[in-house]
Amino acid sequence: MKKLPYFFSPESLEDLQSLYIFLCKNNDEEILDEIREKINIAIQLLREFPEIGVKKQSGVRTYPVLQTRYVIIFQVKNNELEIIRIFHTSQKWED
Repeated sequence: MKKLPYFFSPESLEDLQSLYIFLCKNNDEEILDEIREKINIAIQLLREFPEIGVKKQSGVRTYPVLQTRYVIIFQVKNNELEIIRIFHTSQKWED
């Protein structure tokens, strides 16, 4: 199967920026690199198999970033994978 092109919503870019700032302030560059790589792996997997995420009532899907406490909120729109949000499981997100 061909991988879908993807893009980040402005909110998901803010989520990533907040994550990076938080981890850098806490001198966790190694952890930052690991999480960044795991998020990238999850996105590549979703590009190939977008149906693996859990479908919510609103039609968006969620997918946990393996071996982390982060979740990707996404949807497929016009044959593109839109990364809507990336958040820590301790944060409240409503469907």
